[in-house]
Amino acid sequence: IAVQSEEEDSAGDNYVAKSSKKKEKKRQEREAQRQ
Repeated sequence: IAVQSEEEDSAGDNYVAKSSKKKEKKRQEREAQRQ
């Protein structure tokens, strides 16, 4: 059970990291268009 929960935690971290990277990418694209 402990191993399974660790895997779930890491998967959640990966999901958060991916979504935050996508947001950062979109923000940078908007900044570039503004200039």
